[in-house]
Amino acid sequence: MASTPERVMLSVPVYVDEDDLRFDETFVKSVCRTKPKTESCPPPAVVLPFTVRIARTETHLSQAVRVRWQSYSRTLPHLAEALRDPEPADTADHNIVLVAEDKSTGVPVGSMRIETNFGGSHFLDRWFHLPDQFSNRTVAWVTRLAVQSGATGRLAKLAIFKALYRYCLATQIDWITVGSVPPLDRQYIRLGFQPIFPEGKLVPMPGNPDIPQRMLAFDVIRAEQVWREQDHPFYQFIVRDYCPDILVFSSLSGAWSTPRDRQLPPPPPKSLEDAFGFTIV
Repeated sequence: MASTPERVMLSVPVYVDEDDLRFDETFVKSVCRTKPKTESCPPPAVVLPFTVRIARTETHLSQAVRVRWQSYSRTLPHLAEALRDPEPADTADHNIVLVAEDKSTGVPVGSMRIETNFGGSHFLDRWFHLPDQFSNRTVAWVTRLAVQSGATGRLAKLAIFKALYRYCLATQIDWITVGSVPPLDRQYIRLGFQPIFPEGKLVPMPGNPDIPQRMLAFDVIRAEQVWREQDHPFYQFIVRDYCPDILVFSSLSGAWSTPRDRQLPPPPPKSLEDAFGFTIV
């Protein structure tokens, strides 16, 4: 019977210098308030024309399916007919569907499904021999990305990716993977995805062997460092900006316990031009 590895406890000696326990009066006066701050100063926020949330109801899911069918009708019409109704994977354990909804009209403007390997092998692992870097790692398989055409759809795509990135960080996902048909794969490569297979070679998609796809992966853990070092144009929005309209973790906000007449006003808006450094058109 294999023995259990012993836990190694590091013993770090602690030395306390009595002089370190004395206040530096000049420093204390510079950092301490004489009275507690009473005014509210919420952080500046990027206010979007839509919300992004996890589909938790049949209504939310029907919105996701609606924009999915519309988008695929434009880009892959031969697949669109099969996407008029929800798929089993939409409500499977350990999967979620993100849906972006216009705040003024309630019309869905974007959607994405995130499948994880928390409950077992993920899609790629079941069908392909993957490089060792994906072994024993938490992986999200992203599929059914769909957005409305036009400027709103392009912005929704970025906001959905921001929600995806934040969700994966919070749930300890190591890799985000996706399969995309060229030239649509460029949108993922621009965000920092890298080919999974050598030279970015195309592979047949199970269930649709006539549709060659490029399999791509995104390193969630290293992404912030890579984007920052590259001065990536989306670094500010995806990593740093506060977007209250991204409601992926709304159930954790505690807002339900605060009466509406005592809830804080929304934070001051930050224009999209300021957020991205260029005009979204």
